[in-house]
Amino acid sequence: MRKRLTMGIGVTVCAAALTGLSTTAQAREAVITSVKVTPSTVVQSTTNRKTVTVQVHTSTETDHVTATLEPVKGSGFGFIVLKQTSPGWWSGSDFIYNYDAPGAWNVDIDATDYEADGPDASKTVQISVKRNISLSKFKASSTKVKKGRKFTLSGTLKRWDGSYQYVGYKGQKVTFYFKKKGAKTYAYAGSTTTGSGGKFTKKVTASKSGTWQARYAGSSIYVAAVSATAGVTVH
Repeated sequence: MRKRLTMGIGVTVCAAALTGLSTTAQAREAVITSVKVTPSTVVQSTTNRKTVTVQVHTSTETDHVTATLEPVKGSGFGFIVLKQTSPGWWSGSDFIYNYDAPGAWNVDIDATDYEADGPDASKTVQISVKRNISLSKFKASSTKVKKGRKFTLSGTLKRWDGSYQYVGYKGQKVTFYFKKKGAKTYAYAGSTTTGSGGKFTKKVTASKSGTWQARYAGSSIYVAAVSATAGVTVH
């Protein structure tokens, strides 16, 4: 009886020890608490490349953190080995070039604790890469117009094409907004579609003095744009 009792205690102690080891291993697994990627929208333009910074907060036991940047569709790639700036805080940067694929990009984070038995921690966040838009040469055909007469608003919409130049953006909707003299906000005043070379025009009937503006809403690939203003005095 005494011998059996001793063996039973031995088994119990062994199990407790194993449980303790398992708990310790689990506690040592890497954990990703938060990820911040800046900027959240990268705008491609004549500048050759834009810096993307990744900041990660992890459990203090984490030994190694990397980030991979890839577009959901198309070509482009970035890889960062993040540096620990203080316990549990990691940071690193890479570039997205002006010829890389626009659209949604995945930033895949991988954190490792070399002493843990469990798997690495991973997390994915998404950013946008968009090409720049130029909404230029916006003007009114006359700055002084008699009430009831027509005048023309015009301008040019161009897009960054990913090969070192801006080109006319045909077939795009441009909206117009008007802020009457003394008002604080703009009101919608119609739209038009761009033609050859991205040029657009719209005839307007003069009714009140104020300021005109053209806008492009943007898309998943191109940024939104707002033109300079054109003032018109109606008399």
